[in-house]
Amino acid sequence: MNSLLRNMARLVPRNLRNHLKAPRQSFAWWRASRRPPVSYSPGYGWTFRCPRLAVDAAFHLQTDDPPQAAEFAEFMALIEGYRDPLFLDIGCHFGMFSFAVVAKCGPKARAVAIDPSASACAMATRIAGINGWKDRIEVLRAAAGDVPGELEMIDGGVMCAGYFTLPADQPKRDRVVVPQLTIDELAGRWKRPPDIVKIDVEGFEREVLVGGTRTLSSGDIPVCLEIHNHYMRDRGLDPASVGEQLLALGYRRFTRGGEAISPAAFQEGDIVRIVARK
Repeated sequence: MNSLLRNMARLVPRNLRNHLKAPRQSFAWWRASRRPPVSYSPGYGWTFRCPRLAVDAAFHLQTDDPPQAAEFAEFMALIEGYRDPLFLDIGCHFGMFSFAVVAKCGPKARAVAIDPSASACAMATRIAGINGWKDRIEVLRAAAGDVPGELEMIDGGVMCAGYFTLPADQPKRDRVVVPQLTIDELAGRWKRPPDIVKIDVEGFEREVLVGGTRTLSSGDIPVCLEIHNHYMRDRGLDPASVGEQLLALGYRRFTRGGEAISPAAFQEGDIVRIVARK
């Protein structure tokens, strides 16, 4: 009987199932989406306008969740040294890090924000428009990886604030195919390398670094990286490969929350958030 019910449930499109599994969250998202934009400050001397939903579902974590607050503090300290940079935000979600760069790093600072989630890209685009940043933030709905092409992904729905992840045992009909870009491909489009790169890709970190081999090995580009050890282990991969790839690209200095960390410590914990420098 349980198997029959599961098979019947899978006849319902995944995006609708996601809402049915979390009716309270779905209603909260709908209600928040109907409210007018609010002024929000993540600290560090700046405020911007955004939908209340963005604060409730994501942005508050940069102040309320200690590991993410430490990550954001280190990022804000990093970008203080830049004037009018080009920022590559891979796995941008709602775009907080991109907004920080264009708000704090000069009138010609630009960001390219990439995410496979349609809802996340729509939110980032909306906030850029509300704040007059649409000509400075390019939002691309895509994944990043080791080669140009396409990638199958899974929509986590409202339970995951619209995040996309790599598929496990989900059936083909539940998967969404998105374009896959590489850092090297994007740098070729701009005719210049990015000045700063942020990577938050739920266990696909090594592939994204490999796709930036030419760009990242040839310049002194800081990489802000979330290493999702648990997702890599679920895929049967060794998380140590991320540190090995960074070393192969010439990175030698690593910090977490401003404190030095060794590549051997990258595997301590489910998620390790670091900044890598040459």
